[in-house]
Amino acid sequence: NLIGITNGLLGGFFWGISNANRKFYVDKMNNWLVIVYQMFFGALISLCLAFLSGELLKNNWQVFPLFLLVIYAIGMVFIQTLLFIGFKNFNLNLGSIVLASQLVFILIIGIIILKEIPTFTELIGAIAISMAIVFSKLDTTKYIRKLISS
Repeated sequence: NLIGITNGLLGGFFWGISNANRKFYVDKMNNWLVIVYQMFFGALISLCLAFLSGELLKNNWQVFPLFLLVIYAIGMVFIQTLLFIGFKNFNLNLGSIVLASQLVFILIIGIIILKEIPTFTELIGAIAISMAIVFSKLDTTKYIRKLISS
């Protein structure tokens, strides 16, 4: 489904912009003000994407998914706050990859709690994120030198 892939790519793009902004403004502006801006624009962009993809117009609103959405939103605000406080001491590239692991956990929660069967694209994405986390922790220069010397 192209809409899902497009939304995923846009989400990754905006996530990168968010991390870069957080790193840039960490000592230049009031931390709480930057968090409010990020959350506001994140919600605005999410609503626009939901409207453009037709998800916002569906009349199948249910209490349990809305409850999970509120919990997720509170968690995102909490994570953004923790990130902003600690980001000045953290590698931006590695942090982005590790934070992307939340998508893998959401997939697992969807399987366990909501009994959702992931699509092929979702599984490939989860595997790619997991591999990126593993590869980011490897000392590749050591392996490359070993390959060159042999």
